[in-house]
Formats: sequence, C-alpha cells, structure tokens
Amino acid sequence: MPDVSWRWVITDAVGAAGAALVAEDRPQVLTTRHNLANLRGRAGDAAGAAEELGRLACDMERVHGADHIYTVVSRRAAVRRREGADGGSRGAG
Repeated sequence: MPDVSWRWVITDAVGAAGAALVAEDRPQVLTTRHNLANLRGRAGDAAGAAEELGRLACDMERVHGADHIYTVVSRRAAVRRREGADGGSRGAG
C-alpha cells in the first residue's frame, strides 16, 4: 500500500472546497439559483422558494453589494414569495 501523506489529503480537500466556493459566486450560478427558486415557487412551494431567495439575496449582497440590481431583485422576489406563502396564492406569480 502506498504511503499517502495526510497533508496531501487535507490539501486536496481544502482545494476542492475553495473551488466550490468560487464557483458558487459565479454570475451564472447565482442566476440559475434565482431561476430554480422561482420555478419552485411556481410549482407551489412558495415557502421553500422564499427561503431559497432569501439565501440568494444574502449571497448577491456579498458578491455584488447591497444596492446592486441583482441583489434588489432577489430581495424583492423573496418578499413576494413570503407573502405568497403567508397569504395563499396572492404572490405565487
């Protein structure tokens, strides 16, 4: 059995985790998350969509800033979905 240093294993794991974090911040990934959350809401899960959009709004703010249009749009979409979850189908569209 080859001698595998634990340092290489940890280095590989840290590198993979770092690459995943960088990929999550890519604009295409953020846009896809927004689209999937909207589809979830249209499928009838307004509460789940609101939760996802809320997390997305936090990530958008971290990546783009609080006043960026993508952050604002995500925040507004989360509010609409929360209202839909609280009030039935009122905000489901």
